[in-house]
Amino acid sequence: MVDAEVSSDMGKVSVEANRQSSVGAVLEEGISVKPIVEHTKRRRSSHQSIKPRFKKSARKTPIFKLKFDSKRKNPLKYVNIRELILYALTDVNKLNFGELENRKFINKVVLVLADGLTAADFGYESLAGLVEEQEIKNTEKYPFISQEFAKFIPLLSPGANRNLFSCATTLSSSTVPEKHRPALIKELELKGVQLSELTIDYTQMVANGYPIHPDVPGATKESIAQYSAFLATKDLKSEPKILALDCEMCLTASGSVVTRVALTDKDHKLVIGDFVKPDEEITDYKTQYSGVDEDSLKGVTTTLHDIQQKLLATISSKDYLIGHSLESDLCALKISHPTIIDTSICFDHVKGPPLKPSLRNLASEILGKSIQQSAHGHDPIEDCVTCMELVQLKLKKGLAFGKLITEESIFRRISHTNKQVLIDGKKIPKSGVAINFGGNKFFNEQRFDVPTDEEAVQKLAENLSNHELAMIKLREPDKFDLSVKYIYETMPSDSLLIVCAGHGDRKRIDELITLQRNISGPLSPEDHQELISCVAKARESLALIKIKP
Repeated sequence: MVDAEVSSDMGKVSVEANRQSSVGAVLEEGISVKPIVEHTKRRRSSHQSIKPRFKKSARKTPIFKLKFDSKRKNPLKYVNIRELILYALTDVNKLNFGELENRKFINKVVLVLADGLTAADFGYESLAGLVEEQEIKNTEKYPFISQEFAKFIPLLSPGANRNLFSCATTLSSSTVPEKHRPALIKELELKGVQLSELTIDYTQMVANGYPIHPDVPGATKESIAQYSAFLATKDLKSEPKILALDCEMCLTASGSVVTRVALTDKDHKLVIGDFVKPDEEITDYKTQYSGVDEDSLKGVTTTLHDIQQKLLATISSKDYLIGHSLESDLCALKISHPTIIDTSICFDHVKGPPLKPSLRNLASEILGKSIQQSAHGHDPIEDCVTCMELVQLKLKKGLAFGKLITEESIFRRISHTNKQVLIDGKKIPKSGVAINFGGNKFFNEQRFDVPTDEEAVQKLAENLSNHELAMIKLREPDKFDLSVKYIYETMPSDSLLIVCAGHGDRKRIDELITLQRNISGPLSPEDHQELISCVAKARESLALIKIKP
């Protein structure tokens, strides 16, 4: 791997020149971009510049060619895109869907996940049945993208019949060979773990249906506004606490409502423990799960508003809030909180993600205790204590504890292969930067979470020269063309640009999943079939691939 800033003798355009021209181009298009400032601390200082491995005469231009297999009946998948990234940057020796000639001369790899880009933007109502590369029909909406790429590749985004899986996680994860698992587990154990490393990020919050708090790093104005009717926890100016929350629900005509709330501290002591009288008539107490019956609520005067105020007076926005699939509890309470540790996410199901483990199984398998055994229903205090115990044990055991470790971060993978030789003889591993990307994390990549695409592409421009792999998520479709243009002009020559469209419209999918959650049972046959159809449509995706000359 040869860095673009090594030598003008190698025929490379300097990154700084690319940056300046791209800033000017974007400014002309109407997007304001802050002037790029050189970092005072660089990962590679001037005396650590990479030793050129190839003379100018020895350099060859990398070329990507798509191969079509006439026997293939289904579109390519996101794992194939990940395969291309690994083929370009590591010692992976097989690329199933194409050819990448002279791959050792690839300079950078930039992956753009354009959340909201669809086939309709290029003139296609549907991609169903399309497998081969397709011409871009509509060039008006995204003129730069249409001009530079001309064609796109149909993709099938991650998912199953009734669910969509994370595109970012699929793209940023790599299967760990069995023989390498012990080394990775040992590495994670030695690293240790902090509470902050167990919190879920904005991408995970959105994917799991959490209400978005204004203080969540990288949250968009639109996602925050979606929960404007919710009450947000405030900074109480106190030392950050670790608290566990659990609610029990009953059913009314409009769906699930809170009827019991428990909040415990790190010492497993009860902080708040109240029954709540709903505003609506209860149609099903679901006593076998909730532990609440008609007698439980006799004489109860605490309303949802009352319990909200009590919780907001106790929980600071700086506190760590622990729970199991806590999105259901927070949505029922109509409260948002920025710092969440979800035990259904930081521990794996025995069959692996995207399946989630039940709290009952985690208690049995990890803590060796039985919970939720009473015929009278669940005890929210018991559930709170169990969640706290799980997190406290993970803090002692490390990040690998409770995880299957069948996959590793793609950033770790590239850091362990084809190390670059420096002039002084030291070896510096390849590294990456992730901007608003989420996905599978490792501890050597730079990560930035910013609220706008303008800030995201600026971060990429400022940091790309220090890394071999960049992953960035764009979330503003009206700016996709200018953002991709800016990214492209920021990239040095012989760099690989991949743009993936992500999932299609999932609004109706989310509505049906919410409906299923509220009724606490299966959907009607009609709704079930609609969910399957909506998921199939949302999984129609596409990719654009180009090497910058």
